[in-house]
Amino acid sequence: MMLVYTTVPTRKTADKIADNLLKRHLAGCVNVWKIGSRYWWKDKIEKGNEYAMLIKTRPTLEKSVVETIEGLHPYDTPTIARWSTEVNDGYENWLSYVTHTRDGPAVTVGAIIERRVNGKKMILLMKSPKWYNKWVVPGGHIEVGERAEETVVREVKEETNLNVKPKKLLIVQQGIFDKEFWKARHFIFMDYLCEYKRGKVKLNWEGTEWKWVEPRKALKMDLDKYTRNVILKYLNNEQ
Repeated sequence: MMLVYTTVPTRKTADKIADNLLKRHLAGCVNVWKIGSRYWWKDKIEKGNEYAMLIKTRPTLEKSVVETIEGLHPYDTPTIARWSTEVNDGYENWLSYVTHTRDGPAVTVGAIIERRVNGKKMILLMKSPKWYNKWVVPGGHIEVGERAEETVVREVKEETNLNVKPKKLLIVQQGIFDKEFWKARHFIFMDYLCEYKRGKVKLNWEGTEWKWVEPRKALKMDLDKYTRNVILKYLNNEQ
């Protein structure tokens, strides 16, 4: 988690900055409290009341958070301190979720992870509560400034603990307010074929169960439609 600290002269300014960050999903939580300050100003020691702000966000959003504060702050030289810190898994997962939400379409990647087990080609599927416990492929949102292939590697590692190498883009799909997902969202899915490199599967909070399965047998499982489409595309490429 990334913490960003600043001080502002009034509660109105604090609320304005906080609301801007929260509405744009650049922060998950903003703490605001009144403080007394003593400081140098024009060769004199001054004192007065200010409002301190502690903003909780993700490291990849640091630049956007700082730029927002600078754009709305009335001081010529405001204090904007930031540091990374460890936090419990539950809070980290919640923060990641609420700061991934956007008003526009969410561009995401998925991974068909290919691995040979006892001489047979297998792919990894996992059950997702967000897809009403249907079987899906690992994946997630592309961050600003991140290449899609980098996102595949990062998201697979975060969700499954596996290291993979993207080989090629298999399919691009759109999901617009699909009722298979737990909330109304507009998705653009970019699904990649990936080579398994190393690691043992260890799911994070986004999955409840996992399975290595032969691709054709996977079609008999309770899949969401987008996972079914990418598996069919994968099988067509194998022919």
